[in-house]
Amino acid sequence: MPKLVITEGPDAGRSFPLSGDEIIVGRGDAAAIQVSDLTVSREHFSLVPEGTGWKLLDRGSRNRTLVNGDPVLVHFLRDGDRIAVGSTHFAYVGEVSASTPVPNALDLLPTGFENVTVELRGLADIARGASRLAALYTFTEEVSRAERLDDLYPCITRLAREKCDADRAFLFVVDRSGELMTAARSSEDAAERVSVSRTVIDKVLQEGTSIVAADAYGDLRLQGKASIVDNAIRSVMCAPIVSRGRTIGILYVDIQRDGRHFEQEDLRFLSAIGQQAGIAIDNLILRDALMAENHALRSQVTQRHNLVGESPAIGAVLTFIGKVARTDSTVMLNGESGTGKELVARAIHAASPRANKPFVAVNCAALTESLLESELFGHEKGAFTGATAQAKGRFELADTGTLFLDEVGELSPNVQTKFLRVLEESCFQRVGGARQIH
Repeated sequence: MPKLVITEGPDAGRSFPLSGDEIIVGRGDAAAIQVSDLTVSREHFSLVPEGTGWKLLDRGSRNRTLVNGDPVLVHFLRDGDRIAVGSTHFAYVGEVSASTPVPNALDLLPTGFENVTVELRGLADIARGASRLAALYTFTEEVSRAERLDDLYPCITRLAREKCDADRAFLFVVDRSGELMTAARSSEDAAERVSVSRTVIDKVLQEGTSIVAADAYGDLRLQGKASIVDNAIRSVMCAPIVSRGRTIGILYVDIQRDGRHFEQEDLRFLSAIGQQAGIAIDNLILRDALMAENHALRSQVTQRHNLVGESPAIGAVLTFIGKVARTDSTVMLNGESGTGKELVARAIHAASPRANKPFVAVNCAALTESLLESELFGHEKGAFTGATAQAKGRFELADTGTLFLDEVGELSPNVQTKFLRVLEESCFQRVGGARQIH
């Protein structure tokens, strides 16, 4: 039976067998083949049976109907014809018989893809490939609009789970300490325990290459692994997310149901997602760093020339600033409130090699002990009531820059102890955390 297959557009992957009388194609309610493409007319064209085939009739569409790149009003369809309406492309597949070969997949791809090698396994593979290509295109548009990493991460796991037909998808990213942390998961249940095959993840991290285990139970690399058995993982794939030659994350998907397993084609698609994700994540990280530096530079411009005077006392202060600015030493500024300690601290920062890095100021006297510890060292999610997300402290925010603690004498002995340890050992722990941050 002849078919019409959508190869590009919002509905890519759908196919429609052709039978009966006139078939209307469009986005309106009267269309037997209804598409969601807003650039398609309500009744764009119709297909009418004629002899042993089908004839295409344009129904006065606003954006015209193209067949093999040419606008038509009437056209008798031949096997392999490409129909374009708006941003939706169809492929016409004629009656398949013993004497009629299945059309080459390249004939169903849009022009410009002639050099792509396709392993043809039938129309289902063509439709799936077209659907994945359209999904990747949509994904690149989504990530280009993402303003925050927290907005980007769920897009990655959603695409991986849906288009790889997986049961679960996880995204892990490497934090500053080199540890993997869970950035996103396909499940909406945030309380669900993250239990995956660590063997697969470690192998991808070590080798930097993608891995697929079509039969997780029978794979020699995974036989007897508790994570495979306990989570009833039937098939698993894992791909690195690489940025400028460095693995910055891992994209992991698995299948727990019977009757479905991953193939090499699935792995190639997952790797393609990982490549695009690496670019997107790196771009957002670089953008955030540039914005932070820009903010710091703007602050310096407004502060740099506020220290003025020609007296011997001011001259001594300026000389002191010039000396200590060239060092990485901790500096203590003594003076009564209102004498300009923060002004001197900003001048030291502006004259130092750290001038293009953040300057972070904290008024220790304005915060309670419990708040101050969280402000200085940050906290983990769930560390205390109201800690709904992980937060960086001032030490982390001032990394590679300058941290100015005003009224440090007001710190409680408990906080002073932790503060001195940070100065001596250059490492600390977030509130509620156990990992040392350097």
